[in-house]
Amino acid sequence: SEYRDMIQLAMQEGDRALEIGCHCGVTTELMHLAAGARGHVVGVDIGPSIIGKARKANPHVKFEVADAWDTATLGALAVGEEGGTAGSWDVIFVDVGGLSGPDGFLEAVALLRQLMNAFPSARALVIKSACMREFSNRVFVCNELLRPLASYMQQQ
Repeated sequence: SEYRDMIQLAMQEGDRALEIGCHCGVTTELMHLAAGARGHVVGVDIGPSIIGKARKANPHVKFEVADAWDTATLGALAVGEEGGTAGSWDVIFVDVGGLSGPDGFLEAVALLRQLMNAFPSARALVIKSACMREFSNRVFVCNELLRPLASYMQQQ
């Protein structure tokens, strides 16, 4: 999937990476491999039973029950056995594919904004969301489209 393909682009060896909405841990396992032995990867989900399945399938990866909105808990998870600073995630992957309906897009944007504010040092925030995809397929960011025009105007 495109979400998993982003691991190769967003992650580097030694990264401290978090996956929110990890479900059974397939993507978290791939992130763990990308981070390597020097990295620290944690997968979180709201459901204890699903975290139990992820732990059973991937015993060498850290999985915890946590709410995506609880940034204090998410930040504390950045401190691994090898140390580290609370809240210092390099990369955050967010799978909120289940958010839908009229408020799904707004909830996804609000969550991303909260994560960006809570973890400003994260260099990448990757989201998997059907409602965000639908929105982004129809919207163009003006400053990207206008960049060539701005460059031209500066030359005049």
